Amino acid sequence: MLFKKKAAVLIVALTLVIALSMPTASVNAYTPPAQIGEILTIGGVRYEVIGRGEGTRKVLISDYPDVDAKTVTLPTTINDGLYEWMVVGALSGAFKNCTTPKTFVIESNSNIDWYYMCPDAFINGSKQTIKVYPPDGEWNTLYKILEYYGPSPKFPPNYLVSIKPEYASFKNQTNSEDTLYVSVPAGTYTLNNTSNPGNGAELRVYSNTTLDLTGVTFKRDTTEAALKSHMISLGTTGLKMADGTVNAGKYNGGSNIQILNGTFDNGTKAGANNICRGSHLSNITIKGTTFKYLPDSPLTEGMTNSHCIELAGVKKFTIKSCKFYNNSNCFFNNEAIQIESCGSDPTAQTHTNVAAPLDDTQTSNVTITKCRFEGFNYGCGSNHLSVNDRYKNMKFTSNKFYGCQKYCICLYNYDKVTITKNQMYNCSTLILDPSDHKSTNVKSKKNKNKTK
Repeated sequence: MLFKKKAAVLIVALTLVIALSMPTASVNAYTPPAQIGEILTIGGVRYEVIGRGEGTRKVLISDYPDVDAKTVTLPTTINDGLYEWMVVGALSGAFKNCTTPKTFVIESNSNIDWYYMCPDAFINGSKQTIKVYPPDGEWNTLYKILEYYGPSPKFPPNYLVSIKPEYASFKNQTNSEDTLYVSVPAGTYTLNNTSNPGNGAELRVYSNTTLDLTGVTFKRDTTEAALKSHMISLGTTGLKMADGTVNAGKYNGGSNIQILNGTFDNGTKAGANNICRGSHLSNITIKGTTFKYLPDSPLTEGMTNSHCIELAGVKKFTIKSCKFYNNSNCFFNNEAIQIESCGSDPTAQTHTNVAAPLDDTQTSNVTITKCRFEGFNYGCGSNHLSVNDRYKNMKFTSNKFYGCQKYCICLYNYDKVTITKNQMYNCSTLILDPSDHKSTNVKSKKNKNKTK
């Protein structure tokens, strides 16, 4: 019995020796990509996975360390040692300590779609700029940046997996310092929307946004859809709201918006729509911008009667040091800057195409100063009115008018108007103030009629 036990132990021992002495097989274990919702930490930056699969691995920046650099170029791809991931955006709150004013650079070859950056910087009053370098004709990035900084966050459905409650509740601040700055490098670009070309191309700038277009020329695309659209809309003008209505009422359509410099070229095709429109807005500035509409043939009946800027139901709206060019082929009663009503009476409705909702919101405190107008029937103002409307505290100062065929400044039922230091060159008449809709408290002085 004892012999059998020893033999058994010996057999087991020999088996172990043999097993240990045999070479082990080398097996490369498969490591799958991180799962959706997982966090990758690379180079001190945390990325949240929002998509995975061969060729479709996508992450969002969820936590970015504070940096002292004034310009931050974000990565477009990252590599975790096994897989390459596309960086397609940044969550609100990802940049937690943006106390140093920064410019975030989006390169032309970037696949980054959209940003929600540095909300705490708004509170701190630190100026942040997003500098967009899209290639010519590819403006989806700029559209998305402006869109997702709208009245409330608008995250695409495929990104909902990464949205936290605190992000979804983030809203723009109301202080004038709490501003998103978007800068576009100098160059000439054709506005088109490659993601939805059937809707034409329209930049939309929401509240608390400054769009700096220094050295930039935007041209209108020549497709039929693009001709029917506006080149730029302010706030929620013309936008269908969640309750089915169009635009927000009163002065709730947008505020604290600046358009600085740049050129909007409406092209040469007769009947193109307005360049810029805005209604139900407050505290808006357009400064140093050039607007061109030079159709190569006269307008005919049924064509769109365009304006460079059309306003309705606004207050504290300033247009300063801008230039407006036309070639006198627009034979209808068009102004370079049309100031509209949001009147609810039928007369107003026949003259309004940007003013919805028609809730009798009044226009007041509009200043047009140091601008140049060439080749229009009317320079600026209103050539009709709503019987319920009263334009108040309007200022037209230090402007130059060239070749205006009818009137330089049109007043219909205005009150408290200042018209000073304007100059006319080969124009018909400075002021239209019809007797049946007479304006009150009009101060007109130091205006000059010149021939040049």
